[in-house]
Amino acid sequence: MTAPEPQPRRLPPVRTVCSYCGVGCGVVLDVAAGPDGRRTVRRTSGDKAHPANSGRLCAKGATGAELMAAPGRLTGALRRPRRGEAPEPVAMETAVAETARRLRAVAEAHGPDAVALYVSGQLTLEAQYLANKLAKGFLRTSWIESNSRLCMASAGSGYKLSLGADGPPGSYDDFAHADVFLVIGANMADCHPVLFLRMMERVRAGAKLIVVDPRRTATAAKADLFLQIRPGTDLALLNGLLHLLAAGGYTDPGFITEHTEGWAAMEGVLADHPPDTVAELTGLAEADLRRAAEWIGTAGAWLSCWTMGLNQSTHGTWNTNALINLHLATGAICRPGCGPFSLTGQANAMGGREMGYMGPGLPGQRSAEVAEDRAFTEELWGLAPGTIRSGSGGPGTVEMFRRMARGEIRAAWILCTNPVASVAHRRTVIEGLEAAEFVVTQDVFATTETQAYADVQLPAAMWAETEGVMVNSERNLTLMQQAVTPPGDAWPDWRIIAAVARAMGYEEAFTYDSAEEVFAELSRAYNPRTGYDLRGVSHRRLRRGPVQWPSAAPDGPDRNPVRYLNDGTATPPRVRADGSRPRLWFPTPTGRAVFHARPFLPAAELPDDSYPFLLNTGRLPHQWHTLTKTAKIARLDALDPGPFVEIHPRDAASLGVADGDAVEVASRRGRAVLPAKVDDRVRPGDCFAPFHWNDLFGEYLSVNAVTHDAVDPVSFQPGTKACAVALTKVATAAEAGRGAGPGAAHGARTVATAPAPRAEAAVGAARGGTADGRAVAPGPVGAVAAAPAPLAAAAAEVFHTGGIAPPALAEPERRYLAGFLAGMGAGAPGAPVLPDRTPLTPDHALWVNGWLAGAFSRTEPPEPEPAPGPEPEPEPEAASAAREVLVLWASQTGNAEEAAAEAARGLTARGRPARLLRMDDGTPAALPSDAVLLLVTSTFGDGDAPDNGARFWAALNAPDAPRLDGTPYSVLALGDSSYDDFCGHGRRLDDRLTALGAHRLVPRAQCDADDTDPARGWLTAVAEALDTEERADGATGTEPDGAGSTETAPGAEPAVSASEPALSGPGPRSGTAPAAPRTATRHAPATARLTGNRLLSGPGSGKEVRAFTLDTREAEVPVPYEAGDALGVLPRQRPEVVAEWLAATGTDPAAPVEVTGVGTVPLATALTDHLDPTRITTDLLRLVADRTGDPLLTRLLRPEAKAERATWAWGRQALDVLAAYPVRASAAEWAAVLPRLRPRLYSIASSPLTDPRLIRLTVSVVRFGGHRDRPRHGVASAHLADAGPGAPVRVFVQRSPHFRPPADPATPLVMVGPGTGVAPFLGFLQDRRARGHTGPNWLFFGERHRASGFHHRAELEALRDAGTLTRLDTAFSRDQPEKVYVQDRIREHGALLWSWLRDGAHFCVCGDASRMAGDVDRALRDVAVAHGGLDEDGAAAYVNRLAAERRYLRDVY
Repeated sequence: MTAPEPQPRRLPPVRTVCSYCGVGCGVVLDVAAGPDGRRTVRRTSGDKAHPANSGRLCAKGATGAELMAAPGRLTGALRRPRRGEAPEPVAMETAVAETARRLRAVAEAHGPDAVALYVSGQLTLEAQYLANKLAKGFLRTSWIESNSRLCMASAGSGYKLSLGADGPPGSYDDFAHADVFLVIGANMADCHPVLFLRMMERVRAGAKLIVVDPRRTATAAKADLFLQIRPGTDLALLNGLLHLLAAGGYTDPGFITEHTEGWAAMEGVLADHPPDTVAELTGLAEADLRRAAEWIGTAGAWLSCWTMGLNQSTHGTWNTNALINLHLATGAICRPGCGPFSLTGQANAMGGREMGYMGPGLPGQRSAEVAEDRAFTEELWGLAPGTIRSGSGGPGTVEMFRRMARGEIRAAWILCTNPVASVAHRRTVIEGLEAAEFVVTQDVFATTETQAYADVQLPAAMWAETEGVMVNSERNLTLMQQAVTPPGDAWPDWRIIAAVARAMGYEEAFTYDSAEEVFAELSRAYNPRTGYDLRGVSHRRLRRGPVQWPSAAPDGPDRNPVRYLNDGTATPPRVRADGSRPRLWFPTPTGRAVFHARPFLPAAELPDDSYPFLLNTGRLPHQWHTLTKTAKIARLDALDPGPFVEIHPRDAASLGVADGDAVEVASRRGRAVLPAKVDDRVRPGDCFAPFHWNDLFGEYLSVNAVTHDAVDPVSFQPGTKACAVALTKVATAAEAGRGAGPGAAHGARTVATAPAPRAEAAVGAARGGTADGRAVAPGPVGAVAAAPAPLAAAAAEVFHTGGIAPPALAEPERRYLAGFLAGMGAGAPGAPVLPDRTPLTPDHALWVNGWLAGAFSRTEPPEPEPAPGPEPEPEPEAASAAREVLVLWASQTGNAEEAAAEAARGLTARGRPARLLRMDDGTPAALPSDAVLLLVTSTFGDGDAPDNGARFWAALNAPDAPRLDGTPYSVLALGDSSYDDFCGHGRRLDDRLTALGAHRLVPRAQCDADDTDPARGWLTAVAEALDTEERADGATGTEPDGAGSTETAPGAEPAVSASEPALSGPGPRSGTAPAAPRTATRHAPATARLTGNRLLSGPGSGKEVRAFTLDTREAEVPVPYEAGDALGVLPRQRPEVVAEWLAATGTDPAAPVEVTGVGTVPLATALTDHLDPTRITTDLLRLVADRTGDPLLTRLLRPEAKAERATWAWGRQALDVLAAYPVRASAAEWAAVLPRLRPRLYSIASSPLTDPRLIRLTVSVVRFGGHRDRPRHGVASAHLADAGPGAPVRVFVQRSPHFRPPADPATPLVMVGPGTGVAPFLGFLQDRRARGHTGPNWLFFGERHRASGFHHRAELEALRDAGTLTRLDTAFSRDQPEKVYVQDRIREHGALLWSWLRDGAHFCVCGDASRMAGDVDRALRDVAVAHGGLDEDGAAAYVNRLAAERRYLRDVY
């Protein structure tokens, strides 16, 4: 009986506050403890006792439990050793010490203003307080800014100018008493939904709702009067309403006289804003203006609500002043149901403003510009008088990053915010962070757009993992109580700040043990002038429930809903000079609120001929800020899954844009490319885009790359709500997914779903065309008997062949096939089969033969039964069949695959059919128990298995690997003898098979790159050993004609025809000329002509990268290829190198030497065409050491000196050895120790579908100063670079069947090709375009510098603009202080990449194997962890599965 699984133990619920917007809803967390004692949040619900929400929660707030389980947490500190390198884990204490040391060093070297802090409205009150204390009190920097500068700065400055202090004068209680609501520049239904519901309760009770917005939002849909205003004209509207209120007699003269000043100065502004003028400016109907004024003027109580629509303006402060003017004029302030009420965007932005965390602010609504406030704060902080700098506070966030970019600010500490994504004209932020000497970030999640620029990353505890106070829009303090333990080394923000401060040397001022202790200190920042008072509040009191300030005493009321009452509650009663005691006292010098005459100003940027549209930006209901939280919550992400740009139908028609089309939104600063959402919610001439999506979700999604950063001169808040843009339809993969509509996936990538495979496709091909309409040579249609459509369709489904398209044939292939099909009618009966020697590539021939078999091969009708008669004599019992031979191969470049195929052909020619199987297509456990195993493998990297043999090798090494007792086997290992671990994987494979009990049939053979003799000898030995074993077993073997079983195992390739002698036939030295090959090969190359030689790299590159074009139309034999193949170039040694060798050795150039596989040739010919006089080999060193007796060379030849020998040989060539150690030997002796001149393989950068006779290459030419600065050259690359036009080049194609673009037209393709690794992907893209494939294509390209290393830029950008290349992400590592590589871009766009992989994308990598390939592989696994929710083992298994499915392909070298 199984014991029941222990159930989590429920713990008492934890009351806390929502972490999202400024409504500040109370939340109750259902917490449980697991068997290990670790607590988790199981469920989130609304707190019915909380005054902000009474139990209601929006969708974001209700997903608190999912947020706590979100992936991608930063659980430990990271430090980047130097810019451009990946961050490495360090102890938290180490990271804190490093941060403190570097911040202090910058301040001491360059002054305090060289250090900046950029903080957040999502920090707790305690953390905000400590950040400001450290910045202004101890670092003494002017630069502490916050993301509130982007949201509420204009509201704050407007409040101060009009009312004397920041913050709304009323509370949420007013929503239950208002008769009219004016909602302007706020979409409450989407952005403050719980407060919106409170408002709608009052509207349903009879209150009127006026909504002012340039876009018909969800809030506007509920309005009694919707004023769809022209963007940027709010100030004109507000002044116009005041004009109508005054003209209609709706003002309150008594209130104006008693409680305000400045009314007389309003006369001019009022006169300038009559209804007709305002109607013209705003685009509103004059009648609607009058109706709005009448409703406001006749209301007993009216409330205004606003947020970013008014604040994010270059005159946002004036907007706030003008709105408050309406309240002052009507006396609708500081009484129930009345007042201006700004809606804060972040959970504690209100508290941050009270803590003074931007500009000259000091805690308690004080200012460093006021001497009394500085003195109060210095006493609070224990500072000497004069420590706090007068007026310390810089001119805003935008200017801070500008000065950072100029080098004035050299260090930045960014806490809990993502400015790279959120700041307008974000390029300024990027330039600033790149220029800074030191950037430290403090965040909950490991990956944000800003984290990429961090030198140190400090892990912070998240909501519900720490304790602290949050203040909402109505001045309500709620204690955020800890429910669970932070993961890893994540610390509360306040603790990190205090630890850094102590490490900087400020121990005595930052010795806090708890957030409660910090709050106790900050609550002393009482301000009798503004009424700010937390002296009656403590963590202990807040554990019982929220408290609204002012709160002077611990036993005072929890709610204080109206400010500025002169009743002695918040401030001592004030009496005027005449002895009167007014009902209200505002914290201005006179105690009166102030009217400010604010004439209309247009937006900073207006449409013109070049940028004719006006862009408005905003938020969506189920996403928040820059998606660091909500995008990780599936429920929310599904509701608002992707970006878009809303365009009016009239504008869409003129642009030729439909729903889902990709539209470029371009301004004078940058561009975004977003799916169109055609909707009349926006005005003609306007467009709207949410700002949430940025680099992590795709390139060109950042709306803040487009917005401008002109700022309000008072608040320094940027005016992001009105920006002139141009809209242009662009061709991308979004076209294919039109039906999906906007936001189909992160990054707005919509992918057309491939239609179900149709049986008619094969039949259509027989009728002269393919299923997609491409022509093929006509065939004998009358002879075709197609399978019934349902049967063909069912078979396609069973065998998963529906996505394999007919091949696109090159011209020679088509010409041959046309003749073949034309001659079929005169041929013998039966199913036609292509002969072995044709110009068709093997893959194309395989498809054609399959089609021919399907069209012509039919079962013969049964013979009529014979007449009754005597039974025939039985045949003698057949002898037992020969043992099955299975040839398993693993190959990185195709050499081992070719060798395996030749081995199968050779055995078949000897009457012993063999099966071919890629190692990773099988497992050791699935190998036939009675088969003979022949394993052909190359070695990759440092002795590793090739990619397509790695899983087989891992399974063979697993503890549970099956025994192979008695199984006969042999290994053919291919390698490069210039590597120390020559044939290392083959050796290890051989040893492991022996360890598992397998019987070695013949010893392992090891082949160098161009020496096939060992392979021929190995195959002969294998065949003879098989014959011997079978004779010993009494088996008769197979007949010479090859009769016998030819069954093919699942996944195995059928054995090829034995008509080509290959390894089994006599070699070239036997005196018998081999049969002419059907195509160019390594041993029988074709001659191409060099017709193109173009320099790609620019000045200052440090590299010489060239594009070569080779013409094969005059070649002796065809040179067919496919996209993904490599071209082998057999170079000729430079004449000066040959001459230098001959001079150094004193040998006769005409002396005859024997070259294996060639015969006898003069030494000069051998050095030019067959041998390599530049490579240092151990044989060469041994000859020189024997002749000279040099102790250094003798030591280097010892087996244990491999590493030393490699170091010594670096930068040297064989010629340098001879210059240092001149020796004499015969020509034959030199020929015996020189390696063969090997062909160089270059990825082909073209597709035969473009022109099958032209082959393009992208090559980095090797030239360097060798030992003692002697000029040296790469033999093949320099041979091509220095050859003249039309020069002959010996070439052959190295097939790469493992590296192909997807056959399925709809499959997404991701390509990673830095440097010259981009070459094959040019061919992939050309191939997919020529075939009409609709699947999206994404390329990651990297080099050192954009200006000099963006190879094929024009072609790539043209492919992107044409829609073939959907995304192009670049990484130019040296263009910024912090090096950025393709693997960094992969991580940056991990979320989008993961969605592509989920959609079945193939992931292809080409380039350097030594570092890049491993780094990219690691990044791919990181993406699987961060965005797939996998652990490290799961990610490794996922990547292995991609490789097994042939979706992860590498061509690395």
